[in-house]
Formats: sequence, C-alpha cells, structure tokens
Amino acid sequence: MPFTAHALDVNAIDINGFGSIIGSMTNDEDESLYGIDEDFDFQNESRFAVQVSSRLSEKWSATAQILARGEDQFDPTFEWAYLSYEATSNLKLFFGRQRFKQYKYSGYVDVGYAYPWLRLPQGVYSVPFSSGDGVGAAFQTYAGDLEVNLQYNLLGSTIDDFVPSTGGNPATIELQLSHIFSADMNFEEFNFGFNLAYIPELSYDVLGANPELAPLLLAASGLPPTLRDDVFELLNDDVEVFTWDVYAGWDNGTVFGLVEYSDQNFGESSFSDQKSWYVTGGYRFAQFTFHGTYGQDENEASSNAAERLEQAQLAALATGVRGLQEAQKEDSEFWIFGVRYDFDAAVALKADYTTVMDDDNPQREAEIFAVGLDFVF
Repeated sequence: MPFTAHALDVNAIDINGFGSIIGSMTNDEDESLYGIDEDFDFQNESRFAVQVSSRLSEKWSATAQILARGEDQFDPTFEWAYLSYEATSNLKLFFGRQRFKQYKYSGYVDVGYAYPWLRLPQGVYSVPFSSGDGVGAAFQTYAGDLEVNLQYNLLGSTIDDFVPSTGGNPATIELQLSHIFSADMNFEEFNFGFNLAYIPELSYDVLGANPELAPLLLAASGLPPTLRDDVFELLNDDVEVFTWDVYAGWDNGTVFGLVEYSDQNFGESSFSDQKSWYVTGGYRFAQFTFHGTYGQDENEASSNAAERLEQAQLAALATGVRGLQEAQKEDSEFWIFGVRYDFDAAVALKADYTTVMDDDNPQREAEIFAVGLDFVF
C-alpha cells in the first residue's frame, strides 16, 4: 500500500555550522609533523561543516552534519546522521551515525571555536574516529547544584583509508560494535568526568599499509604454533582494546585550568599502547585569551613477540617485527602557547606556537607556527 508523505514546516528546520581557516608551517625544512611541513599552507588543517536538524514530532528529531576537511581535499562526508527520541525529559535515545564521547572535547572536537587552541593536544586526541554507527543514550539529571550527564553508545566504525601517524599506505581499520560510556559533571566553576571504551574486536590491514612486511607472514607460516601465532597476531590484527580518559577543570570566566589523561591499551597487536596527558591554563582579558599548555605522550609496544622470536633465535623475523613496533615508539613532551581574540560572538582569531621534543624519534620533533580563524554560524 502507498505511504503518506507528511509536509515538513521549514520553520522547524534548524541550520547551523562551523569552520576553521588555518594556516600553519614548521620552523625548519627538515621538520614535518601532523601533516605540516616548512611550506606555509592553509589547506591541511582547515575544515567546514553544516548541520541540519528538524523536529519530526513531539518526541522525534533528525540531525545530519556534513563535514569537509582540507586534508581530505574538502571531500564532504556525513559525520552525523541520526534520529533521536526524547524518552523522558532526562533521557534521549539516538539511532544512526552519531558522535561518541571519548575525551573532554569529543562532543565538539572539530569545532575550533569551542576551545582556546587552534589544534587540540594531539597525543590525547589521536584516535582517528569521533563518530560511529549504532545506538546511544544520553541521561541528564541534577543533584542540588551538581549537573550530571551520562552517555552510553554501542557503535561500530570503519575507515577504508586510515594512515597511522607513523606513515604507511592507506589501509582499512575497523572497529566492531564497541561499548563507550562517559560521565561528565559540572559543579559551579568546576567540571570533571571520565570516559571508558571497550572494543571487543579491532582489525587493521597491516600488510595493506606495509606490503614490505609480506615476507614476514610467509616466513612465519613454518614456525612452531606459538611463535607463528605471535607474528600472525601482529600482521593480522584482530584484538581487544580498552581505553579510558579522565579530566578535571576549573573556569571562573577570567582564569581557567584543565588537566586530562588518557590511556589506550591495544592488547597483543601491532599498535602501541599509548599514555598521554596535558595540563593547560589561561587568562581572559577583555576580548583576548592567553593560554599555555604542557603535556607528555608515551607509546610502547603492546606485544613482546619480537623478544620471543629473538629467544627462539629467529633474528630475521624478530628484526621485522621489532621494526614495526619501533616505528610507533614515542617518548615526547610538548608545549603550546597561544592567544585568541574574539571579534564578536561568532568569530575568533587565533595564533599558536607548538614545540614537540621526542627522545625516541628525533624525526618527530618540530616547531609549528599556526594562525587562523574559527567561526560558528
């Protein structure tokens, strides 16, 4: 039987968006980091998004967000596309592609206008996904002056052309349905919270990203079962992942401070376990905001397969496995200093200086200068 189409009141459609126009460069021709090199460039870190939402009925709403990034040649993609249902005045349910909360700024990680920096601290904010497909629920309540926000998502995500920060060819990374829980609390001038994520199965096409490792897989096929599984596990990732993040901040409108720590455990895989933290503070004066940040990032191999291969006197295989792990090692610290000038309630001019020092990999050391405009509409 034919369905009935319902007319939609255009006045019930909300259109808004945000964008960033950022130019950045490193201080030296030998430095390259975060896709930035010595050539001043406006494309790499710039982005533009449009969000459309509409109330379908008293309880149902639809939201879609299209985001175009300069690093992807401004090819537009659906970052959000979901239905929401207001079950009660405190509880909202979500169905479809939605943003999940894994860090303090996850809800608006691309909205540069929402935070003081031009670029979020990259150690903590290094996970390549900020949205996924599935279902979710958000609950808000109050206990006196304490505001409590709880969120749970059951989501999956796939990136067909993921490239790790350590380089390699584009390859597929996939997360099976993941459990993500967050709690955020506000009490007067204080904000604190935590985020937990459990990914029962993460798979990554390591050989697709590093085809030169194919001989490792062939050589491993003749090993004893335990050692063979060590190598297969690294080159055919299908692992269990657990991550957590905690943060606490204070902001009285003039002076603000925030500390955030994240820990990502990738089990026995080719990815490194990652521990990152930063502390930031700033001062607002009239339309100006001055801020400074210090942080540290540490990546260590999540598997000891290389050691086991060495003990079995399989030096060639051990060298290949260790090379895969060593490429991701990091023991770095960074500083960010910046200033923000708010033209009005929708446009901010920013300038940042970032310096990164890495004891494990001097090739990842750099000084970065950036200037840009963040805006919302």
